[in-house]
Amino acid sequence: MLRLRSLTAIPVSVPLKKPVKMAGITLSTADNVIVRAEDYTGAVGWGESASAPTMNGETREGMVAAIRHMTARLEGAEVTGVEALPALIGPAIQFNPGAKAAVEIARQLRIRDAGGL
Repeated sequence: MLRLRSLTAIPVSVPLKKPVKMAGITLSTADNVIVRAEDYTGAVGWGESASAPTMNGETREGMVAAIRHMTARLEGAEVTGVEALPALIGPAIQFNPGAKAAVEIARQLRIRDAGGL
């Protein structure tokens, strides 16, 4: 069982080596969010999600806000395995699949590292 101590959303803008054209726009940076999830043992799991405003409506700023909103529900929560994550994350906020995925990835990697997968 793991108990989440902190959840941090870190917005990043990574310059692309070569601009990418898609969905009628040209991207010169990858505007992503990295999630740092730390448990009470001090161990850390990391997750990441890319913004895709023209595909699913999620912006980097919106994902950061969604993750901060989820933090209140998730900090201090006990997680027994990866199957428990959707039940914790789902009710915290509607939609926001990228933000939820980044949080879930961070927690899954931490659970895996603790031998829970």
